[in-house]
Amino acid sequence: MTATAPNPTATGRGHLTAFSAALASMTLVGAATPVLALLGDYPAFAGQAIRFALGGLILTALIPLTADRSRREPVEPGDWVKLAAIGLTGVALFNVFLLQALEHSDPSAVGTVIGGVPVALAVVSPLLAGRRPSPRILAAAGVVTAGIAVTEGLGGGTWAGLAWGAAALTVEVASHLIAAAVVPKLGAVRVAAMVSLAAVPMLAGAAFVEDGANAFPAPTGAEWLALAYLGVLGTAVAFTLWFTSLPVIGVERAGLCAGAAPVAAVAASWLLGTEPPHPAGALGAVLVAAGLAIGMWRRRRGPETIRMDA
Repeated sequence: MTATAPNPTATGRGHLTAFSAALASMTLVGAATPVLALLGDYPAFAGQAIRFALGGLILTALIPLTADRSRREPVEPGDWVKLAAIGLTGVALFNVFLLQALEHSDPSAVGTVIGGVPVALAVVSPLLAGRRPSPRILAAAGVVTAGIAVTEGLGGGTWAGLAWGAAALTVEVASHLIAAAVVPKLGAVRVAAMVSLAAVPMLAGAAFVEDGANAFPAPTGAEWLALAYLGVLGTAVAFTLWFTSLPVIGVERAGLCAGAAPVAAVAASWLLGTEPPHPAGALGAVLVAAGLAIGMWRRRRGPETIRMDA
């Protein structure tokens, strides 16, 4: 497994665009949290399988329309292994571990544990690339993670719940690192499509193990609306934006944007009226924004040369 450094040839505007793409991706993912309430009691794994099938099919249809030269690159056996690994870790196992964690701990406690993704990526990614972790990125990741913890609230949990949450964090980090190694070759849309479709049989299998013959009941109208949002915006658009950002700003800087997900979840809950406004949410958003600002800051070296520190 290898990790990529930020693209040194990208312009300042290119870095800002990539950062914005990563932020938008995590915002869409976070905003899906209150939408999940529309699924009600619909089987969780079946819903995720439908979601990723829908997103993967949309992305597959879009591949011929992309101008990216990488769409013509052949997919070699090693690439298929990496794509399957991303689907297994970042989608299938992540959902399994997350649901197990939620059975033993409060959502806030689980969210706080998984909120350690920015710090983990800030440490592991450069080490795998043969670089020392950047003190500035580590500081930014720490501030973002603190913002996530404040937004989520520490909640209550058991050791089993925290262990499952740590497992979810581990596979999530692994999926980002593997993606950073394969996206530059195959392109964001192709990777997003293949990863989504690779996860479908894994999630469908989990659905049948969990619920047997009743794994895939017919969704109601409200459930179809939720699945459509998750498939189109929460998967097809969010995955494409995320994978587009990785080769440009590097996985450790993109990881900082994970802080936008819980903030977007809280904001969406406020807007939909499912949760009342709370000062902790606002404070968490301020901390996440501060961490992102630290991570985005770049030092000028001369009138025209701008360097992004690794």
